[in-house]
Amino acid sequence: PQIPMLFMGEEWGSKKPFTFFCDFEPDLAKLVTEGRREEFAKFPEFSDPATRDRIPDPSDEETFAMAKLEWDERDVPEHREWLELYRQLLALRHEQIVPRLKGISGGNSVYRLVGDRGLRVQWTLGDGSLLTLLANLGPEALGGFEQGMGELLYATQDVAGNERELPACSAAWYLREPGESG
Repeated sequence: PQIPMLFMGEEWGSKKPFTFFCDFEPDLAKLVTEGRREEFAKFPEFSDPATRDRIPDPSDEETFAMAKLEWDERDVPEHREWLELYRQLLALRHEQIVPRLKGISGGNSVYRLVGDRGLRVQWTLGDGSLLTLLANLGPEALGGFEQGMGELLYATQDVAGNERELPACSAAWYLREPGESG
């Protein structure tokens, strides 16, 4: 139910890198560049100073240029399909979830692992309805999910009639109205 977080061009599958860039005066720009490289030093992949030196300089104009979106990409069939999917999902959220958020409180979600690669998350929304996510994050079908989650809102693959097992790399969202038994 949280607000979706999308990075530039993600909604149409842009391949452009999402690089951090800024336009500060020289003294501050230098501090930002140094700070980012120090921040990255905490990650094992960037423990070598030479590797950190390859991190794009946020104040370099080339860093900004490499992050500029190619808007015409949206017209390419592959990207157009992604954009349409995002539009559909955002419309579904606007229609089915947003009206139920008023009065939602912290601590309104529970999760449990299903096997070694499955996940079940359930949120109690502000109107008392239950939003459930079932996800199989593995390369093979996975059983062990509970039935009776309510109405199927969206699934990445066909799960109709077999809620106890999800196909490989799939997710399904269900909505159960307040007072509806599961």
